[in-house]
Amino acid sequence: MYMKKLSYYPAALLILAQLSFTVPARAPVADTAVTTTGGVTTAISANGGGVAMGGPVKLCDAYAPMDIPSSEQILIYVNKFRAQNGKPALTLNKDMDETAGIHSQAMAKGTVPFGHDNFELRFKYVAAKLGRIDEFAENVAMGMMNAEQVVNAWIHSPQHRENMLGPYNLTGIAAVQASNGQIYFTEIFAHQQP
Repeated sequence: MYMKKLSYYPAALLILAQLSFTVPARAPVADTAVTTTGGVTTAISANGGGVAMGGPVKLCDAYAPMDIPSSEQILIYVNKFRAQNGKPALTLNKDMDETAGIHSQAMAKGTVPFGHDNFELRFKYVAAKLGRIDEFAENVAMGMMNAEQVVNAWIHSPQHRENMLGPYNLTGIAAVQASNGQIYFTEIFAHQQP
């Protein structure tokens, strides 16, 4: 069984979503069940207040051009945060980078909504490519942010923070800019057994 969790945290041109699950040892993926925590997506304002909502918050239509952070730039801040919390560094995996990139691109083009559509397919693809994956999670964000800002946003959201400090050893990260200037971030995490 795995747990599907979603959360949105808008703040100054920022929307986040987080998803994670644990694959039981030796359990086939086809036999896993999906449960939604609370069945509600929550928006949390910059001051910490929350409101129930059914989808992402549109914050602004006008955006200035911005450099798009690379996966390596984002990983520097993720691993710095993990080190500060006594966790080992994550290693970028090219298959996971590609998978994260496909999802960020689909969100940027609007072919999938902002969030975790097709998360299970990303897990199955990564597991098939890498094998021995027993933990898998995903954080997404949308906003005009550099590498440090997106990582700080995830750090200040409890569920995203939990994913960043999880028992993972591999990651894939992508940032794709939409035609309106909005940047869509995806970071996927995996634990590959030795």
